[in-house]
Amino acid sequence: ITLADGDEIGPDVFPPEVRRVRPSFDESLLEDAPIPPGFDLQAWLDAFERRMLERALEQAGGVKVEAARLLGISFRSFRYRLAKYRMGEEKEAEDKDERATGS
Repeated sequence: ITLADGDEIGPDVFPPEVRRVRPSFDESLLEDAPIPPGFDLQAWLDAFERRMLERALEQAGGVKVEAARLLGISFRSFRYRLAKYRMGEEKEAEDKDERATGS
């Protein structure tokens, strides 16, 4: 149930997190694009996904929960994707080494 003044419900009656509009993919970018010979869709998707994870982490200052929010995915899904691409393993290993040596 949504309480609003008047007969119409507009976006302003919802809290900001609900009002947030996610940008959609512009399908017109693909309309006339030929598929190149030897194209590997899975490799392209993997590279794109990895780059988006990197960008989200950079933008979120390394805060994984915030990076997941920026991408519009759950934290659990974000962690799965990090593991899939073996991202962050080097940093976690360095942190463990520093704690062990007290540096």
